[in-house]
Amino acid sequence: MKHPTKITAILPALLLAAGLLTGCSAKAAEKISSTDLTVVALQGSNMPAASAGLLEPYLEEAVSADSGSSFTLILADGAPFQAGHLSWDTRTSLNGAHWKEEKAQRIAAAEELLTQTAQTPETDLLGALDLAARASKDGTADKKKLVIVHNGIPGAGSLSFAGADLASLD
Repeated sequence: MKHPTKITAILPALLLAAGLLTGCSAKAAEKISSTDLTVVALQGSNMPAASAGLLEPYLEEAVSADSGSSFTLILADGAPFQAGHLSWDTRTSLNGAHWKEEKAQRIAAAEELLTQTAQTPETDLLGALDLAARASKDGTADKKKLVIVHNGIPGAGSLSFAGADLASLD
């Protein structure tokens, strides 16, 4: 009589454990394309730092990939330089709550880089774009994104060149 009682007690526990493990593996199986995000910020030494809100959708896309994404910040002052680079090689969390925390940490690290300001008041946008192109080529992600931000033009909104043939512009 005791033998069936033990099986009856152990069976629900095994089913619960199997269900939890299946839930974790289903979340881990979701794949999002990796993105190399390169940001050129025109924030000279006499200008405010770029707002992280301007980059929110781009940062969210870059940090959401399981692996292979990166974020590079180029400051376009008189002598453009790479102000920082972050890369996210492998997702460490397996469930939704922990993954949400991990993405928040990734975004916070990128936003911390955005607080830097240029060292000279001049701006060399073409030099910064050249540096951004080289940084983007170094990445190994599936998608490449280049974003130029500037806080000096309030109300202008964002400009998207996604559908434009930039090679044919004068």
